[in-house]
Amino acid sequence: MIDRRKGIRAALGAIALAGLLLGGCDDGGGSSAPTGLRIQGDGVAEVDQLRLVIKRSVAADTGSSGRVVTENLLAASPAELTAGIRVPAAALPAGDGPAFVHAVALAGGQVVGIGDGSADGLVTVYAYNAACDADGDTYLDCDRPGCCDRLAGGLTGEFSDCHDDPAIAAPSPPDAKRRQADLAHPFAPRERGDDYATCSNGVDDDCLGGDRVCDAVDADQDGVPLASDCDDANPARGAGLPELGGNGVDDDCDGQVDEATD
Repeated sequence: MIDRRKGIRAALGAIALAGLLLGGCDDGGGSSAPTGLRIQGDGVAEVDQLRLVIKRSVAADTGSSGRVVTENLLAASPAELTAGIRVPAAALPAGDGPAFVHAVALAGGQVVGIGDGSADGLVTVYAYNAACDADGDTYLDCDRPGCCDRLAGGLTGEFSDCHDDPAIAAPSPPDAKRRQADLAHPFAPRERGDDYATCSNGVDDDCLGGDRVCDAVDADQDGVPLASDCDDANPARGAGLPELGGNGVDDDCDGQVDEATD
């Protein structure tokens, strides 16, 4: 059985709380003025916290595009969420492009509501339907009938979880790359060609339509290219190199440490 608290616990552990403790219909009297974004509940009877994940595409120095994501945890009561919570500008990532919001209502650490939408208006949080979130990461699979019917037209691609099935096939022979369905979703960091864990791993980690191919480099000059080298700064580690055993290191990059050696 999927532990649907796992994804949210992991995400909350990575959040740098910004102290955004908001009341319902806050007019932004503090140091951070409100944006046009308002989060409102519909049919969510219990809530004590609201987690906001907001993404925006930005131009990179190389001319390519990247993804900036901010996460904030807000205090919220059922009455405040029903009335509507205005979000301060500090919660939005910098940039001029459109921003998109994934709102998660929590009660006692349990997911009770999900809302998705653009950051320039109202985002409505509806009761959580676990059947639409097989991997428990809170991102809904819009390919499942009825899961995203309330999402505004044209936004499905920004919110649909492209890897909602928790079972992701591992390759043979095994490697040390990351393949976790609950870490592959439309608000994940953009895949990079210099990141061994996610490049050429057979998974569309950022839900942008494909797996990023690893850069054709061999920084440690051990004869093993980055695509097969889990530590391209150490010539003693790489796929096909011997597992030394007893050193607490995955020398052959097969995802195992100090496995039995001949």
